[in-house]
Amino acid sequence: LAIGLKYAGSAHSQAYDVLRHFTLMLLAAKRRAPEAPVTSADGSGPAPVGMAALCRLDKAPLEACLNVTLLALGLVMAGTGHLPTLRLLQSLSTRRHPATHHVVSGLGITYGSHMAVNMAIGFLFMSRGNATFGTSNSAIAALLISLFPRLPQSPTDNRCHLQAFRHMYVLAAEPRCVEAVDVDSRQLVYVPLSITLDPGAAAASSGVGPDHAGWVPHAAAQRSSEGSEGTGRPTWGSQPLRAESMGRCSMDTR
Repeated sequence: LAIGLKYAGSAHSQAYDVLRHFTLMLLAAKRRAPEAPVTSADGSGPAPVGMAALCRLDKAPLEACLNVTLLALGLVMAGTGHLPTLRLLQSLSTRRHPATHHVVSGLGITYGSHMAVNMAIGFLFMSRGNATFGTSNSAIAALLISLFPRLPQSPTDNRCHLQAFRHMYVLAAEPRCVEAVDVDSRQLVYVPLSITLDPGAAAASSGVGPDHAGWVPHAAAQRSSEGSEGTGRPTWGSQPLRAESMGRCSMDTR
């Protein structure tokens, strides 16, 4: 979760690779793990399990770790609509769960598991790609409260964390999208984008070099980053922008 908070909304390539690696590793470990103890047929207590199973982690703690990595992955890729991440989250959202929400299945899948997956999908398409998360002190505090890694067992479970706090991620969201608009047709256009960041800001927040290219629409650099962005084609000219002045920016081009 610390990686997700540090690189929230940045689409940091190395952070994404690390989180995806551990997500797939936990999924593989969960497939090999024994199921969590379930109630015996007569209802008298837990069903007997072998000694080998007792010496290993069952699926429930692995599922809890998986949920945290999914939330962190959603934080890093927030607002990008990243297709491989969406496919991963969709594959997990279809997993079966207990028929009654207050019972923990042998697979370790609970109401909180589905909450984590759906929150991550929501982060991925935040404000239809027009917003992402900031990393200011107040934004990190709001995200930490919202994503406290103790997920509920049921919709009414508030024992360890008040579920109303899960909505506090909105305090960390900020509009940060650069769009190019054709001055004649007033339609959004797809144009190349050149980005220049301070080397320190690039290393700390975006995971790319100080000079790189992209396309508009594009998630702009954080306002606290020193640098500039410019867009244009030979037929349209170019338009420079300062990072600290960008919220949801639209540029008229010819």
